[in-house]
Amino acid sequence: MEQEFLSAQAVQETKAAAAKKAAAKANLARLKRKHELSRRKAEAQLQMLKVKQQMEAEQAMDLEKVRLQEEKLQAQEDANKKAK
Repeated sequence: MEQEFLSAQAVQETKAAAAKKAAAKANLARLKRKHELSRRKAEAQLQMLKVKQQMEAEQAMDLEKVRLQEEKLQAQEDANKKAK
């Protein structure tokens, strides 16, 4: 009788240990997926920031070109007014 009880208890403990191991394995897999998604999101955000920075740099260069052209045009107009 006691042997049957101990045997049943051992089976129950084995099942509980297996369930605990499976739960830990599933939790680890979930954490890995979450980490991978976070990493991908961070990479995408970094790429977006790089693109934004590049666009802003190009826009600043274009504005500087326009400013220089306007200064040159103004200087030409001033020179033409003085020549007349």
